[in-house]
Amino acid sequence: MAAAVGNLRMRVSFSLKKAAFIAFAGAAVVFTTAFFVAPDPGALPPPAFVQSGSAGGAPAPPLYVYGNPAVSLENILVRVVYFMPKGSGGGVDDFAESAVFLKEEIFPQIAAFHSREFQGVSRVEFSLFSQPVFGVSDRNAYEKDFLDVSVSDPLRMIEQEVEGRILREGGDLYDATFARNVAGTYHILLIAYGAPIPSATFAGQEWRVPGMAGDAGTTTALVFRSMTDPQMRSLWPNAAAVIAHELLHTMGVPEQYDPRSSGLMAQRANRRDIMGSGVAEPIAATFIGDDVKRAMGLY
Repeated sequence: MAAAVGNLRMRVSFSLKKAAFIAFAGAAVVFTTAFFVAPDPGALPPPAFVQSGSAGGAPAPPLYVYGNPAVSLENILVRVVYFMPKGSGGGVDDFAESAVFLKEEIFPQIAAFHSREFQGVSRVEFSLFSQPVFGVSDRNAYEKDFLDVSVSDPLRMIEQEVEGRILREGGDLYDATFARNVAGTYHILLIAYGAPIPSATFAGQEWRVPGMAGDAGTTTALVFRSMTDPQMRSLWPNAAAVIAHELLHTMGVPEQYDPRSSGLMAQRANRRDIMGSGVAEPIAATFIGDDVKRAMGLY
């Protein structure tokens, strides 16, 4: 899938035959030249937003949104909401099990990876909403947007529901503490979607989708049940890497290869960091490419 009418669309991580992961930008069947193709690890495209300095001419922060020195990433808060679509069969026990797994295993791994790769100049914290959110709609209503190539913002429906119910006053689950914006902090919304990974046929292959991020410029990402289920850790030892990959998209990092290209797997193999084939590795074994770090102000 690619960008429609020159606009960047959703970013999705895929698995093929349990091992191969690809991630791409786009939400339309019609492919355009707006793909970010990386035939080698150094071939990162120019940043989508290039500025020579931060707002007001002040020095750029030590880490910032990809290509945008005006937006600091020194402090990052990831709000995490466990969301169960109506009729998914999930319950409070599923949430409790995933909450322990996320807090004790996944979040610490991502925080350690983030600190290591960004040399301690940026701090990421996670805040998990205290209860599961039961959706007002069923899976079909949400998931038709996830993979509908004609939809400009595939996470819009679920994102609006979560924000309206939890982050805004008057919502039935509004929590002022959880919703509070912290000064000097970059806020991300991560939706832990409590339903199985969907699949789709693309280019004659069956693909499974463990996670995705919203439109370019948004700060919302979503991962499926297998990424947060401790019973699946042996099948998905790279769950933390998948989540970290999606979080990097919410920090502005673009995709690195063309999913419609006959050379897709070669492109992916050449991109060995977490934005390429490295997403298939346990998070402790992968890394963020220096070209990405440069575009985020680290060097």
